[in-house]
Amino acid sequence: MQFVNPPMTGGRRRRTSFRTPAPVEALEARVLFSQPPPTVFNVFVAGTAWAQPFKDYMASQSPRRSAEFGFTVFRRHGEYPVRTLPWANLNEITVEFSDYPVSADADDLTVSGLTVPDYPVTGVRIRNNTATTGRTTITWTLGRPLGNDRIRLHFKVGPDGVNIGGYPIDGDGDGTLGGDFTHRFDVLAGDVDGGSDVSPAEFVFIRRQLFRVVSPLPYLYDIRSDLDGSGRIDSRDLLVVRRNTYAHLPYDPPPATANLFSASGIRESPVSDVLAGAS
Repeated sequence: MQFVNPPMTGGRRRRTSFRTPAPVEALEARVLFSQPPPTVFNVFVAGTAWAQPFKDYMASQSPRRSAEFGFTVFRRHGEYPVRTLPWANLNEITVEFSDYPVSADADDLTVSGLTVPDYPVTGVRIRNNTATTGRTTITWTLGRPLGNDRIRLHFKVGPDGVNIGGYPIDGDGDGTLGGDFTHRFDVLAGDVDGGSDVSPAEFVFIRRQLFRVVSPLPYLYDIRSDLDGSGRIDSRDLLVVRRNTYAHLPYDPPPATANLFSASGIRESPVSDVLAGAS
């Protein structure tokens, strides 16, 4: 509050007044002073070719899934382990934010893997659900489906990244503004049981389910066996498993260490010891 010294009038000073500063703009105040600050709420994956009855049935099986955005791979509250995803045509990543209006560009999201270093992003779609949830959902479309890979999602936050009114969101979930968001999950087409490989038993399992459909008898239908999300288990799903039989997820690279064994066969110090100056 700013003190204002009024001018003299006829030898008498008018009553002292105070000038109240202009109020903080509503969006700025919501971002800077909200507790907790705006952050990532959910992350979904889906395929643009998925049939709506398939997505509807998927959502009906669990509140953690969305008939609009697909299968949940991340939740800010109530995190849960996600098995290897078995679908062969995943090419959409949707992030739901806890506030609005969040802004982002196509190149703000990086999707990488051990098999494919960079999955290109070809488009982005932003929806502000102000009338219903009061949140923003941003969908990034990929130029190629996620393959048999260990996927890493990463986006930067801030004025040149994901932001809300030019201010950074809480990307890393630590309760403060700033920090990039990173999340990992695995994809292996045909891995019906989520065991990180595709065995002949899964081929037999899907063959026994041929011609089952999501409607009108969904109790006979398994969404993890419908590998293209068509709402029908058929020869195309069987072909995915046949092509991928004996496939497995790529192995994670070993942790970086200094040369554990020298040319003479004598064990040397690991990286942490070397950096600490240990002998």
